[in-house]
Amino acid sequence: DQLLTPKVQLYSRYPASVGTKNQLNCFTAGFHPPKISITLQKDGVPMEGARYSDMSFSDDWSFQRLVHVDFTPSKDAIYTCKVEHETLKEPLVYKWDPEY
Repeated sequence: DQLLTPKVQLYSRYPASVGTKNQLNCFTAGFHPPKISITLQKDGVPMEGARYSDMSFSDDWSFQRLVHVDFTPSKDAIYTCKVEHETLKEPLVYKWDPEY
């Protein structure tokens, strides 16, 4: 069985605007085995109300999963997606860029 490291994209559903409701998405794909931990965080604290899509897999049998949460961006907050997987020596933390 080959081990595949997750590829992560962290983005908002709509163009970001401070004080305007939005949805933060962390899409993780291309990983194997399927056991993975994905946590959306605000200033390093897990965000409440995050929802997890069903795990699905691609044609090459690698897995993918979407985690999303409703949020209202605030000016100085740092939003991240923390991913833990056995192919990673330590958790990867991706920072959301509102300009993206």
